[in-house]
Amino acid sequence: MDSENMNTSEHFENIERLLPSPAVDKVAFMKCLQELLGDQPDQMAAFVRWRASQERRTPSPPPTPASEILSQIKLLDCRQEYRVVALTDVVYLGTDVDIPLAKDDSFEYIIRTGGQMLDQLCVAPAVSDSMDLHGCITELHTPPSLPSAPAHEVSLPRFVQDFGHLWYKDLRNEKSAAQGFKETDYIAVIDVTTPKKPVWLVYDYCPENPLGDREPVVLDHMGCQRAVFPNVTAQFDTAQILASVHNWNDGLTPRMIERRINETGRVAEPVPRISNRWTLLAAIDHEWSR
Repeated sequence: MDSENMNTSEHFENIERLLPSPAVDKVAFMKCLQELLGDQPDQMAAFVRWRASQERRTPSPPPTPASEILSQIKLLDCRQEYRVVALTDVVYLGTDVDIPLAKDDSFEYIIRTGGQMLDQLCVAPAVSDSMDLHGCITELHTPPSLPSAPAHEVSLPRFVQDFGHLWYKDLRNEKSAAQGFKETDYIAVIDVTTPKKPVWLVYDYCPENPLGDREPVVLDHMGCQRAVFPNVTAQFDTAQILASVHNWNDGLTPRMIERRINETGRVAEPVPRISNRWTLLAAIDHEWSR
């Protein structure tokens, strides 16, 4: 095919039909795209520009109600991959939705869907086929140098699905309340290996900057953490805020969340990476079959 025809909308539409969804499996999407375009950087750039123009022309679907998203999470059977993919599409591709988490007279917490989640592309397990990777579920790898949690502590989840960023509003005075919600570097995830699907907060050590690039950051205990959780005594980058997603209800308060963080929070320095599909499915099958 000559270079003129390779830059046509029809050519790019044909390529688009052959690609897997990037929301479902980003690695497979890029691998397939590179195979179809070959070693042609100009073609890659042209395709990216064409795809961006198509997305701008596509009207955004109406947002999924927060109650419906929370219901999907509660009802999610993680043994059924198509349901995990469907939830991922709602969280990643849908309009940003604010899911109420906890509120009292001093603070209000919400989980806002959409945007970039944990940077799982930093590390990928060695596999012979991209189909051996699961793009929807993140594996949290703990550095071996860190001591393991005591037997009485809640174990850090290995396989999680992230679904939104923690935002907060300080209601203690009119000035701070008028500033609205502020984003934190904590991301809400569920442990997919148990039917209870506990809810955790995981600190994002490599968040997006305003330009859309990932930049490493340090755990900000005295700044962000103290502003969001004034009653949390210790530094933490992971904490189980709900022992079961089914405990997520209208009666939650920020003090209840802080109390849970004081009980389960720790510095674990988890490294997010893409899950090996077969290891993940074996872990899910083992725990869900109990």
